[in-house]
Amino acid sequence: MIGTHGSLRPHAVTAACLVALAVIPGDANGQVGAIGAAPMVVASGESLGVGTGAHALQPPIWTGSGMQVGAGQWAGSATVASTPGTVQLGPVEAGFNYDQFVIGAFYAPSDRSTLGFSMFPYIGIGLEATGLGRKETSGRGDAAVFGKYQLWRSGNGKTRVSGVGSIQLPIGESGYGANGTVIGLGGAVSHQLERLSLHGSLSVAVPTDDQDGETAMNVSAAAVYGVSPRVALALELNRESTSLADGFGGTVDLAYVHLAPGTRFRIGNSLILTTSLLTTLSSSVDVKPFDYAFALGLELAR
Repeated sequence: MIGTHGSLRPHAVTAACLVALAVIPGDANGQVGAIGAAPMVVASGESLGVGTGAHALQPPIWTGSGMQVGAGQWAGSATVASTPGTVQLGPVEAGFNYDQFVIGAFYAPSDRSTLGFSMFPYIGIGLEATGLGRKETSGRGDAAVFGKYQLWRSGNGKTRVSGVGSIQLPIGESGYGANGTVIGLGGAVSHQLERLSLHGSLSVAVPTDDQDGETAMNVSAAAVYGVSPRVALALELNRESTSLADGFGGTVDLAYVHLAPGTRFRIGNSLILTTSLLTTLSSSVDVKPFDYAFALGLELAR
């Protein structure tokens, strides 16, 4: 998956809540944040465009990396993710699913810089309650362009620090993306050993439209271990915090901590298959944004 250090967020809060309120009456204040957090699952990682040729040792979901690829290298990726679960809307428990498809690509014009983009061609939302049937809606999400520049590297090249900037473009259909441009700034540090790579990243996403909430902060850490030349295991920890409009004239402060074990399988010399299982460890609202989610991706690196 190619991402943008937390700046690309297909804010589907509006669409999700419209579906929920059309199906189930009652006060959904406490659920707005929980529903709206589901889009963050796939939006904030960076796994390609950060390696030194050992792409199998890059984190697959949230965590950015300080590493860079060599000049002239490029890669593309496609990822699907599904977030099933239940939400309590008023007195009724409803089944909820949030599905995403994200594509991206990058190119390294030099050994110190990377340029790329990512986009959500499809976002699907479904809500079903006993006796009230099922409602579904889908649409196109936003896109983003991003750049990364290596700020420092150790003498042996094993430790590197990079800065990242991104611009989220509000090209999504109504209710499936931001209302305005979102500016992302962040940094990442990585340390690579023979089989183990360690990564940490910090980023902020600053909306330019008040309807998109306040500045979001994303802090992530990851460890990736190469079991063999073709198989790697990853473990990531992520904390996301922001404030979003609740649909009733107020705001909801959100803070979540997520955990994601994952795998990376190298197929041939250029393809990598990524799998991840995501879960929420803690939530600032009464209901977690999701109990678990799945992500499956395919990366082509040249």
